[in-house]
Amino acid sequence: MKHVKGLDADVVFQEIIIVNSLVATPDARSKGLGIIDDKLMAASVELIANNTGAAGKVAAKDTYDTSALPQPPIKP
Repeated sequence: MKHVKGLDADVVFQEIIIVNSLVATPDARSKGLGIIDDKLMAASVELIANNTGAAGKVAAKDTYDTSALPQPPIKP
C-alpha cells in the first residue's frame, strides 16, 4: 500500500481473503500450487472440443505442461 496511494486497507484485506480462497484449494494444499488433475483436464478439454467442432483433434495432455512447476511443490 505504500507504493499505491489511495488503496483502502479494508478493501485490500478482503481481496486477499477472496484470492486466497480461490488459490488455496484442497488440491493445492495437498499437491501444491499449479497442480492439474489429469481427469478433470481431460473432461474440460472434451467438453470444449465437443462444443467447438474440435472433438478428437485435441488431447488433454497436449494442453498443459507442469515441468516448470517448482520441486518440491509450493503448498499454501
